[in-house]
Amino acid sequence: MLIPGPGLPCRGEPRRTIDPDSIGTQPGDTVTVPDPIATSVTTAASRTGAIDAQSQSASSVLSSIFSARPSSAPPSGTAASIRILHVMGGAPIGSVTACDDVESCDVSVPRGGTIVLAATVDGVALSASQDIDAGATEAATLKLECTGSVTRGEVATCTASVDPASTSFTITGWTFTPSGAGLSEIVREGDAATTWSGTMATGGTVKVSATVAGATQEASAAIQVIPRSPATLAVDYKITRLDPGGLRIRPTSEHDFGETGFLPQVNANTVEYVTEGPNAGLQFFKAVPVTMEITVSVNTAALAVGSDFWRIQDPFGTHPVIGIGQCGRSDVTRVIPMVLAHEGPTRTSPDSHTKAFMDMFEPESQALFEPQVFSSSPAPLDDLVRLRNRAVQVTGAMVDKSLRNPFHLNCVFNYFPASQGH
Repeated sequence: MLIPGPGLPCRGEPRRTIDPDSIGTQPGDTVTVPDPIATSVTTAASRTGAIDAQSQSASSVLSSIFSARPSSAPPSGTAASIRILHVMGGAPIGSVTACDDVESCDVSVPRGGTIVLAATVDGVALSASQDIDAGATEAATLKLECTGSVTRGEVATCTASVDPASTSFTITGWTFTPSGAGLSEIVREGDAATTWSGTMATGGTVKVSATVAGATQEASAAIQVIPRSPATLAVDYKITRLDPGGLRIRPTSEHDFGETGFLPQVNANTVEYVTEGPNAGLQFFKAVPVTMEITVSVNTAALAVGSDFWRIQDPFGTHPVIGIGQCGRSDVTRVIPMVLAHEGPTRTSPDSHTKAFMDMFEPESQALFEPQVFSSSPAPLDDLVRLRNRAVQVTGAMVDKSLRNPFHLNCVFNYFPASQGH
C-alpha cells in the first residue's frame, strides 16, 4: 500500500503537517527510529552526517518533526518528549502495527513507496512522510545451486541463497521431481534449512520456495545422476562340490559323468535405502541382488572300479595312435579329472561350465540392476531366473562343443541303454 499524503492525523489530536528532509533510503534498507526521549534537536540534527543510511533516514524524519515543533517546545539542547504513534510503510508493508505506542521502531523497506511517521512532540501531534525510490536498487532474487552431476550412490548438495546476500529470506519448502518414470515427487516437510543434501539414486529437478523480503519466490536446479560402471556391482556366488549328485549310476551317455547346477538366491543385503536429501525414501541396488549357488558334481559312483558301468567296459580297450578306439576299464577312473575340469570347480576354471556361465550372467545382471531405482521393496527373483536360464542355454552347448573342452577322449565307452539307465 502506498501512502501518498504528507502525513497522518494522530489519535484525534491537532495535526501539524511537516516536510521531511531528504532521507536517501533505498529498497531493502531498514528504517530505524531510535529512542527519541533521550534525543535532542541539536543531537538529532548534528548526527545526520556521521551515521549510516538507515540512521540518516530516521534522524531526518525526526529532525523534520523537531523543526516543526510549536514555539513552546523546549529550547535547543534540551531533551524533548517524543512518542511514536504510528508508522505506515511503503508497499507492500502497509500499516506497521508493531510501531504503535513505542519509542523506537524498525521498519523494513523492501520496495518503493512512501513511509509515514506520526508522533507526539511535547504532547503535540505531528507527522512526516518520505518517498522511497523503487528504481534505485534491483529487487532481491532467490537463487538455487545444486551439485550438477554425481555418480549413482554419491552425495549431492543443494544450497539456497538470495542476491543481494544482505536480504532476509525464509525457506518455506523443498521438492524433488524425479526424471525416472514411475517415481513420485519427494517433498521435504517442516524444514527451513537453506541446504538439502543426501545420497542420489536418480536424477531430477530440485525446487525451493522462500519468502524473500515479504514476497514468495521459487528457484529450481537439475541434478544429473550418472550410472556406475556395471562392473562395480559385485555378483556374489558360492561353489559347492557334491558327488555324485543326482547323476545316474548307470550312465546312458557321457553327459551322465558330471553336471553343474546354478540356483539364484535373492540377496537382500544388496539394497541401499536413501534416508535423507532429494532422494529420501528411494532405494537402489548397490550390488546385483543375488547369491548364485553353484553345485558341481562328478559321477564318482559310476566312475569307480567295480561299478556297473566299469563292468560293461572292455577289460583292456584299444587306443590307436590315429582315430578313435574303444575305452577300457582303466579309462573309467582316468576321466574323473577331465570331468571336474569340464564342469568347473572354481570361478576361473578355464573352458568350464562354471566360468562360461558366470562370464555371461555377471555382465547381463549388472547391466540390468544398476539403473533400477524404486520406492517399495523390490522383487528381483523373476529377473534373476530369466537371466540364469538364458546363460545356461547359451553357454551349455558352447562349452560342450568347444575344441578346448577339457573332457576330450580318444576312445568310446559302452553305455547302458536308456531303458536301463538310473
